[in-house]
Parts: sequence; structure tokens; C-alpha cells
Amino acid sequence: MPTLSTSGYDLSEEEQRALKAGDVGAMYAMGIHPVIINGYCRAHGLPPGRLPGTAGEQEQRAEKEDEMADIVMAYGASHAPMMTADPESAPDAQAENFFGALDDSP
Repeated sequence: MPTLSTSGYDLSEEEQRALKAGDVGAMYAMGIHPVIINGYCRAHGLPPGRLPGTAGEQEQRAEKEDEMADIVMAYGASHAPMMTADPESAPDAQAENFFGALDDSP
């Protein structure tokens, strides 16, 4: 883990500890957005995939991790501005692709 300076930032001791230790499980529990955590992981060379928690959590998870749940719904959303709020504002082909996929879903 590279050296990290938190001086000049208004961080709690817990936030500073999590950042310096690379404890992304704690960061997530504090409410830090996953996109920010992903950038942190990439910048610090942490492996892609499932976010690591603390070392103890990783060992416990490896021993008892089972299927979390059945998938009961999948949802896709366009990043196009106003796609759902004002469908007529999207180019016809884009709106047809997006809303057509929703119509085809079970």
C-alpha cells in the first residue's frame, strides 16, 4: 500500500485509519460510494472483483460464503439524459432500443 497523507482533510480517526489501512469494507460501511472505493482500489493496486474487507473478514467469508439470494429481477437503465423522464427527447433509434428491451423483458 503506498503512503497516504490525509492532512488537510476533515476526516475522523476512523476514516483516516480505513484509508491508510486499505480497509475498503470499513469505507463501504461508512457510506463511501462504491465508485469512489473502486477508484481508490485501482489507484492503490488492489485486485479487481469483489471488494476486500479486513483480513479477518476475508478468512471468515471464504469459510462460509454461500449463495446470497435468487435473482428475481434485473434492471437496465440508460445513461442518456432524460431517457425516462422525457422519452421523446432521445433519438428515435436509441429510445426504440432502450424501451424495446424493457418491453421484451419477462
